[in-house]
Amino acid sequence: ANINLPGRLVADGVRVGENVEISEHAQVEGPCLIGSNCRIKSGARIAPYSVIGNNTLVDEGTLIERSVVMPNSYIGARGKLLACTVGSRVTCRENVEIDEGAVVGDRCHIDAGAKLRSGVKLWPEKVVEAGSTVTMSLIWGSKWQGSLFRNLGVGGLANVELTPEFATKLGACYGSFLPPNSTVVTSRDQHPVSRMLKRALISGLMSVGTKVMDLRNMPLPLTRHSIRSSNAAGGMHVRIAPDNPSMALIEIFDSNGINISTKIERKLENLFFREDFGRCDIERVGDMEFGSHAILEYSEAFHNALGSAPESGRPPKIVIDYAFSRLSTVFTAMLGKLKWDTVSLNAYADVTRLIKDEQTERAVLDNLSRVVVTLNADAGVLMDPEGEKLLVVDNQGRVIDPNTLTAAFASLFASQSPNSVVAVPVTAPAAMEDIVEASGGSILRTKTDPRALMARAEDGDVQLACDCRGGFVCPEFHPSMDAMYAFVKLVHLLQKDGRSFAELVDSIPRFNLAAQDVPCPWEHKGKIMRVLAQEEGGPNADYTDGIKIINGQTWALVLPDSSEPCFHVYAEASNEDTASELVRTYTERVRKLAA
Repeated sequence: ANINLPGRLVADGVRVGENVEISEHAQVEGPCLIGSNCRIKSGARIAPYSVIGNNTLVDEGTLIERSVVMPNSYIGARGKLLACTVGSRVTCRENVEIDEGAVVGDRCHIDAGAKLRSGVKLWPEKVVEAGSTVTMSLIWGSKWQGSLFRNLGVGGLANVELTPEFATKLGACYGSFLPPNSTVVTSRDQHPVSRMLKRALISGLMSVGTKVMDLRNMPLPLTRHSIRSSNAAGGMHVRIAPDNPSMALIEIFDSNGINISTKIERKLENLFFREDFGRCDIERVGDMEFGSHAILEYSEAFHNALGSAPESGRPPKIVIDYAFSRLSTVFTAMLGKLKWDTVSLNAYADVTRLIKDEQTERAVLDNLSRVVVTLNADAGVLMDPEGEKLLVVDNQGRVIDPNTLTAAFASLFASQSPNSVVAVPVTAPAAMEDIVEASGGSILRTKTDPRALMARAEDGDVQLACDCRGGFVCPEFHPSMDAMYAFVKLVHLLQKDGRSFAELVDSIPRFNLAAQDVPCPWEHKGKIMRVLAQEEGGPNADYTDGIKIINGQTWALVLPDSSEPCFHVYAEASNEDTASELVRTYTERVRKLAA
């Protein structure tokens, strides 16, 4: 019989609906049918005998073959759907594999790296945890995930997992947790999705009687500072995740501007999942005001903490690449008060041109290096869009490795602040103790979690904290990562020292570090740690974070990820080959134990 298929014929056997976007680098083979308002991204392949429902997004590098995907679904990057059926409003994160004959019910959530074997059936509203392998059908169980928080906060696919409805509920949850009539500071980055989610958060906060001081588009250090200076009960900041441009991230802060502890996270999760909060009476709905003086207050505190500039023959000549971030409207004016000789690059906000991957970052750094050398500048600096981390180029145009920059900063700081304590994570090079102690300071090792560094800085027993990834905390100003203050402080220390950046870098020994991530199902993590503790435990083992096996200046660290189904393996040795071999050895051990 003749059947009138919907859509228009765009190629041999390929029919598409209205407003369909297919990347020129995607591959679509007929016969197949793609509904209206769909988007097929670069590298994706729609193989023959596939049907894609309306309003569906197929991300980069995904293969869909002989499968049916119902409307309003999201198929994440590098996924593989083979002869299966996926219901409506289903979310499949990156690297998901669904084999032949599998059926996924409506509104299911399949997390990253999960595999559904042949014939498996998921009833509606099921959640498959990241890295899991499902070999039997799931009928009963909860629709909610076991953990709301990830590494830095609440993260998820923008406008797929983190929706306005979700954000409203999260705002109401946090507002209910705080004492009555509390004030919460809110802010965001410059992305339109962040604006949308922040407004939803504000609605949720106000609905339970919480007052809101909104800073609108504001770098994170200023938000953290405003929480402390305004005596607010906490804060919420929305941004695009630094490691994934498709993910949104909602960070929640305590009254000191530091990310809330895991203990408070668990309490908020219980509130969120139970929906154990109520709307307030109409007369008690929270007010909202705009924090119009946040930048001025931050600037005044910045210069007061920094003190007077060192006396020198000439002001330093610095090249700053703002990389189209919001920082240009804040930091430029503050540098003007220092009377430095500055050259600004890409000093206007443009969300479409922000750095989103390592290749773009490398190109920006290469250009920054050339400009520094051409202008005979003392240094160049590139900060992340949120103003928390920095990369420095010395006066010879060399990009300073983050570990070397940490050692240099800590050494300078200790030499000019005797008996100071510098906090670094357990992944920092073994020579850090020798470098800092030679300058009159001492090292304190902490967990790799940035919250651990900021918490120690808040306690008052640490004068400098470094995460060895470009993040620095100077408690003399505020106990939070702040690339702007850290860079100015570093330049002032170097002016007092009298050396150039290149001379400082050359004084730091070379570090030979290696690292690798190892996928591991959640259910095997505990067993792996127990086995390693039994086999490697003893006086040479350090359990500050994960298990670190130390042999003089050589060490290996096996660290389970707190929010993803994987382990991180780090190692340091006398040369790169030995460090890489050490990483491979422990990587294989983890893989065998996880098998």
